[in-house]
This record gives sequence, C-alpha cells and structure tokens, in this order.
Amino acid sequence: MTNIPAPMYASPEAREEEIRAGATLNPEALRNLVDHAAIDLDVRWRDLPADQWNTTVVTAQGRDVPVSENVWMRSREVWLHAVDLDSGARIQQVPAVILPRLLSDIHQAWVKRLGPEAPCLTAIDDGNRRQWGRPSGAATHVEGPDALVARTSLISRYRHFLFRDPQLPSELTPEPWPGDHSYTIFHEAHRALGPAARAYVSDIIDAETAQQA
Repeated sequence: MTNIPAPMYASPEAREEEIRAGATLNPEALRNLVDHAAIDLDVRWRDLPADQWNTTVVTAQGRDVPVSENVWMRSREVWLHAVDLDSGARIQQVPAVILPRLLSDIHQAWVKRLGPEAPCLTAIDDGNRRQWGRPSGAATHVEGPDALVARTSLISRYRHFLFRDPQLPSELTPEPWPGDHSYTIFHEAHRALGPAARAYVSDIIDAETAQQA
C-alpha cells in the first residue's frame, strides 16, 4: 500500500473506452487478458501483508471499504458477468457459498433505491428458508384506490412470470423450483386484496348511480 490514490479508471469516460476497446478483441485475446489479470491479482493478494487487509480503499461508486472487501467484489463480478455473457453459464451454477451474500447485496440495492418500499426477499433451499427484509403486509392493510391499483399491478406482473415458467411436471424441474411457491403467494395476495378492491369499485358505482338518480 502506498497511500497514494490509484483509481482503476481515470474517469467514467476512460472506463467506457476500455470496455469498447475490449469488445474489439478476438476470443483468444480476451481469454489471455482474463488469465493474465487473474494471475496478477492473485499475486498481489498473496503478497499483501496481513496488517494491510483492513486498509480503507475507495470503490468506483465512492464507497469506503476495507481491502478485504475486494475479494468478495471480485467473486461477485466474475459470477454475475459469467451469467450475463449468456454463453452457457446459469445462475444455478453459482456456488452455494456465493448465493446468500449475493442475495443480501441485491436486497441492499433495493433498499437503497426504494427505501421502505423495497420488497422482502426470501430464498428457500433444501427446506432452509432465509429472508432479507420484512414482509410489508400490504395485502392486508391496503384500502381504497391503493387496493385496486395493487391488485391490478399484481395480476399484470404475475402474467409476465407465467411466460417464464414452463409449468413442467415436478420431476422435470430442478430442486427447489419456485413455480408452485410463487403461484401460492400470488393467489394469497390476490385473495387478500380482493375485498378492499371490490369495495372501492362498488363505492364508485354507487356514487355514480346516486348522482344519476
């Protein structure tokens, strides 16, 4: 550690330019570049004195983190972008040791962007259930026009899920498959929102009828 700022990129524009330049390389050159970068990083981590792993560095987003956080950041980026490349890697292949922290990061990003409106995130694996955030209980407390909007939005969003779920027999889907669980959640929320949504529609119709009388 030199205590001299050494950002990965001189500017956001420099980062974009490097990405554009990388896109012009042939597959073999890209593989060689990745292999060289991985070896160089491994050597730097190996030779870093133990007392410097807690030294604070600044991320590209301006966050202050210890050097040790770079190990997780690197792992996260490698696995996520391996899936992003859409060349065969699947999210199901991400090591189990990576997934819980990855889901935690996703939920933290939701909280940062959406605040109290951030949804609860639940993961079920081999019967084990982990949850990030707390359910809002919106399905049992929403009233009036909000109930109608929530119910309509729920139906609209669930329709998109149906296009992604092949609805195959259980013996042909990987374990644990979230399709049946998602179906149950949808129907429970749809049922819970029903009375308030219908009551709001009825109030509008009654008010309109009274005006015409």
